[in-house]
Amino acid sequence: MIEELPEGGARVRSKGLGIRADGSCGSVTYVDTVVRVGADWRISHRRVEARRVPLNGLGSAP
Repeated sequence: MIEELPEGGARVRSKGLGIRADGSCGSVTYVDTVVRVGADWRISHRRVEARRVPLNGLGSAP
């Protein structure tokens, strides 16, 4: 999801998946603030939101 910011940048939400050492899968959400640098976009700030409870609500995530 991309949200335009009033000062000319944008806030971008994206998902990441990874495999843990025990073989289970985990997900994170990245919330980035991006700014224009010349013709390119650069991340000026990143927040990582890790999922703590599995989507099915069972068990516990490390």
